[in-house]
Amino acid sequence: MTWILVRVGEIWLKSEKTKKALMRRLVTDIKQRLSKSGVEFKIEKHWSRLLIWVPDTKWAQARGILTKIFGVVSISPGKKVKNDLKEIEKAVLAEFEGFSGRFAVKVNRGWKGFPMTSVQLAAHLSRRIQEVRGESLKVDLKTPEKVVFVDIREKFTFIYSEVFEGPGGLPYGCQGKALALFSGGIDSPVASWLVARRGLSLDFLFINFYGPVLESKIYSVFEKILEWLPDAKLYSIRLPELRDEIVAKVPEGYRQVVYKRYMYRIAEAFVRRIGAKALITGESLGQVSTQTLNNLITIQSAVSIPVFRPLIGWDKDETVSLAKKIGTFDFSSRVPEFCKLENHSRTNVPEKMARKFEESIDLDIENAVSRAREVRKMTIPDLAPNPDILSNLEIVKVWEGEPIYSKDKKYLIICKSGLAAEERAYSLRKKGIEAYALSKRDYDRIQRKA
Repeated sequence: MTWILVRVGEIWLKSEKTKKALMRRLVTDIKQRLSKSGVEFKIEKHWSRLLIWVPDTKWAQARGILTKIFGVVSISPGKKVKNDLKEIEKAVLAEFEGFSGRFAVKVNRGWKGFPMTSVQLAAHLSRRIQEVRGESLKVDLKTPEKVVFVDIREKFTFIYSEVFEGPGGLPYGCQGKALALFSGGIDSPVASWLVARRGLSLDFLFINFYGPVLESKIYSVFEKILEWLPDAKLYSIRLPELRDEIVAKVPEGYRQVVYKRYMYRIAEAFVRRIGAKALITGESLGQVSTQTLNNLITIQSAVSIPVFRPLIGWDKDETVSLAKKIGTFDFSSRVPEFCKLENHSRTNVPEKMARKFEESIDLDIENAVSRAREVRKMTIPDLAPNPDILSNLEIVKVWEGEPIYSKDKKYLIICKSGLAAEERAYSLRKKGIEAYALSKRDYDRIQRKA
């Protein structure tokens, strides 16, 4: 069997009442996550530590779960023994079986009733290791090749040699519920993870300008978030008509801000529908033209609920670094830009001007929210053609218009970003028509190689 020492950090700085409540929530979260994954376990509470027993065969699985639970600072697998010098010696010696090289023993005497000080016990154990395992083992406190830790508590001693980092923070959900606006890009997953680490439970809302193909790409990013927030839900509202209305009725330079204000309004209505209390976005000050201070003020004026922006002071490199750490970066990088409505956005759109343009937009917010549906995992076939069959395909460039499609032909549909082409090809596939899709850039690249 394997014993796992679970450390908490910030939780232990709270008042006694708050500390107990947070520890209860953390233990509940751990139990639910391990049970859901089919891991047999037993939990013991010891002051500022938790000890979890799991079968040896489940240690790797348990590690993957525990290191993704908010509130857990770190974990260590090891041996739990009595506060008896002989038992401690035996367990420590076992850690050095087959090892030769530089080593150190570090002792934390959390229970002051133990008859030796930390320094005395560390020196004693180091001598015993050399006596039993041989002089080939050298004590080196500065650059050891192996370190064994001895943590003495009132009712037991824990011996370990590995530490696996957890996310830290506060137990998930202890601060209430919020809604995250989710695009599947690099920023929104990181922003969501950061507030979840501070104790917010989250659901996610995706405003979909296209269809099921884009939705499946977004869901692949959301799946990585589920590793951290297993009970979260992703909702989608398909609103291609909002994109079309804004492009047709709002002048270049103002479209992105107007679009963001509508996103906020839709999200605010959905926040109330699901009983959340705030909105989370991935905006970072000055990152793009809609995220200048003036435009953020104009955008936020569209709603009355709190809007939290965890990345407001971050640069892109910092966000990318955390995205890689939490596992979302590779998946987010595969999501193409899909909400760009203009080439040049103004950096200072007054609220009064935005409201003026919105008067011409025909969108019922409550009706839009009523169309929200929970997104489930779906399988989309590979829509990119093998270059060898290109000569057998009828080329359709969507900006030149589309034909009446026939089951007697095979099609390659091309658009600038590839998204509209993928959606059209997938729709045709469902009707029994063989169709493929490429972005204009990918098509041109293949043609140059031909």
